[in-house]
Amino acid sequence: MKLKQKRGAVLLEMLLALAVGSAILSAVSGVLAGGHWANLHSSQSQQAGLYLQEAEEVVKSLAKADWSAVALTGLYHPEVNSGQWQLPAGEENLGIYTRGMEIEDVFRDEEGEIASQAGTLDPCFKKVTVNLDWNEPRPASLTQTFFLSRWRDNQTWIEDSLADFSDGEEDATDATISPGSVQLAQTGGGGWSEPKSLGTVDGRSKASGIWATDEYIYLTWDKFIGGIEVFDIQDSPATPSSRGSFGFTYRPNDCAATNGYLYVADSFWILPSVNIYDIGEDPFDPPYIGSEGLLYAAGGLWATDDYLFVSAKDFNLVLVYQLSGGHYENPSYKGLFFTPEDTVDLAVSGSYLYVAQESTAKAVEIYDISSNPASPIHAATMTTLYQPTGIWAESNILYLSMEGKRGAMYSLSAEPTNPQLYGYFPTERNTADVAAFGDYGYIAGADSQSKVIEIFDLSDSKGVSGIYFVYGEYISSVFEASSSAAFNRISWEGQEPAGTDILFQIALNDDNSTWNFVGSEGDPASYFEEPGGFPLNNLLGQFLKYKIILTGNGDVTPVVEKVMVNYSP
Repeated sequence: MKLKQKRGAVLLEMLLALAVGSAILSAVSGVLAGGHWANLHSSQSQQAGLYLQEAEEVVKSLAKADWSAVALTGLYHPEVNSGQWQLPAGEENLGIYTRGMEIEDVFRDEEGEIASQAGTLDPCFKKVTVNLDWNEPRPASLTQTFFLSRWRDNQTWIEDSLADFSDGEEDATDATISPGSVQLAQTGGGGWSEPKSLGTVDGRSKASGIWATDEYIYLTWDKFIGGIEVFDIQDSPATPSSRGSFGFTYRPNDCAATNGYLYVADSFWILPSVNIYDIGEDPFDPPYIGSEGLLYAAGGLWATDDYLFVSAKDFNLVLVYQLSGGHYENPSYKGLFFTPEDTVDLAVSGSYLYVAQESTAKAVEIYDISSNPASPIHAATMTTLYQPTGIWAESNILYLSMEGKRGAMYSLSAEPTNPQLYGYFPTERNTADVAAFGDYGYIAGADSQSKVIEIFDLSDSKGVSGIYFVYGEYISSVFEASSSAAFNRISWEGQEPAGTDILFQIALNDDNSTWNFVGSEGDPASYFEEPGGFPLNNLLGQFLKYKIILTGNGDVTPVVEKVMVNYSP
């Protein structure tokens, strides 16, 4: 009995030992298998990483050698063809791996940062995402994202010698030999120079508006309760003499005269109006006829034989009244139309109305009023460097008074809808308005009653008024890239004395004939204003010109000594 029990115990121990051994063997086998698969997965990940690195190096090498090879969008993969790397479309299979390369455009926001959503296209950058997928022994993937820049190995076009600058186009500018630079030319020959200033005349108050007839100048006062001062120019238009003042109204802004009647705009807050005076009966103390009530404070005025045009002060509209047909004393309202910007002043020449606005990009809007002056046809928009304060049309010349103590003259002879700039000229005071009659121009001053009118001789468009022109342009010769290039930056070096300014614009094309100069905003009304260098990321082309715009005060000139244009072929 004891023997049987002993044999049973031994058998039980053997079975337990076998079970434990089996469990240990199973565990060891599992550990060994897991290590094998881990090693296998690590090896596959390492290989996938090498494939990622290869793709990145290939696409960066292609971008450096020829940007057009990577100027793509879509799914591609690297492939050797005839000993050269290329980027065919689609994915590729590399044994157990699938490799694809997504190339995307890059957009930037208003601050120049890369935008998460659509903004302004940056043609000098591409976003590349390389992806590796495999399914053995289990699904896995690796992804690498980076950006390509066209600015690698860029080049610079430099102009800094007399030979460089002398083959450009000069307009009131000179290429000089110091050792090479561009500056304003001296007046007295070679082009337009500003009208000669004949002096100034004091008044009783600073001005808000001015109108000239063949005998008198009428000047509205910029005062809370202002009047109209009369200056006699019959005997000596070069030296207007004050003959007194008349009328008192709330904030008169401008005046206009026709057929013996003077119309004065006011800003009375209860009922703004245009006040009417009979200057045919008495030019110095005319009878008050009445007023025409308005819905808006009146700003600038212009009167023809048939119509009175009234711009709303600090608002973007023009009101039109008929005067002919017996309405000189009681203008007949015909309608109104809106303008893009707040109006400043207006003038009529022939069949066109010129509306000056509080803008430089839309400084003057030009309207065809031949069919219906109250509903004119928009014909063109004129840009300027400086914001207008007043406008006048006389004998196919358009005059602008401007902010910053300046005036400007434009020719309307060739095309009334495309005024051609003669040039800018300096004034002694900040300007309020401008008028002209015959050979004389009159700028109304906005600072004080002292020097309230400055008189200019307009008879000779090349009259000398200082050492240098106050406005000039220089257009470079053509730079030709070997192919359509990305122009990255423009910068320059020079001298900019007080009272002068240097502005740049760029024009690019692929036909060497279409030259549209633009500035920092990509339009003709913007400029590159600082010498430190500006990005040109949105400008692509094979041919390039730059334009330099120089302004001064007549006494000194700005100087551009070196121009550098950085580009990527």
